[in-house]
Parts: sequence; structure tokens; C-alpha cells
Amino acid sequence: MVERYKVKKAIHQIYENIFKDGMPKLVLNDLDKEEYYNNYIRTYLDRDIRDLAQVGNELAFYNYLTYLAARTAGELNYSDASKVIGVSAPTIKNWTSILVSTGYCTHIIIA
Repeated sequence: MVERYKVKKAIHQIYENIFKDGMPKLVLNDLDKEEYYNNYIRTYLDRDIRDLAQVGNELAFYNYLTYLAARTAGELNYSDASKVIGVSAPTIKNWTSILVSTGYCTHIIIA
């Protein structure tokens, strides 16, 4: 009975690590999550996005990333997003294309 509890606890811990932490470096080391993810996003912006998109307003782009994260698995309306972020709908569409092409997110079109 005790062994079964240990296995369930181990499985529970695995799922907790996947859904809460997601990054092996965070799971294996005692790092500040907020600082780690801020650095992760900063590196992504500096290395991948700046070269590809030449994003003029990095704060707006960061706000768009936050907007998308808050709406994970939801419908994306370019017009609504543009109003919230304060950029044009074509800019939102362009940024989304860049995020998809760099593997940051997946865009599923439902017919």
C-alpha cells in the first residue's frame, strides 16, 4: 500500500512539474520562476524576434505575448487584439505569423 502511494505521489509530482514549471532547468534547480521566465522572454525577443520582425515597439510586442498567454486555447481575433494592444490588426497578424514560424505558439485555423 505504501509503495502504491509513493508511485501516485511521484506521478503527481511529474504532472505538477509539467504544468506548473514546464522548464527542466526550473524543475532541477532552485531558481526564481519570475526572473527565469523574464530572462527567457528577453532572450527570445533579443535573439529571434528582433532579427526576424524588427519589432519597433517591444513593449507592445511583449504585451501581445502576455495577451496571447492569457487567452491560451482561445479564439484569436486580430481586430480585438489590436484594440487591446494599441497596434494595427495587420501588425497583430504579422506578429502572430512570426510567433508561429519561430515555434513560440501554434495557430489553428478552424474552417
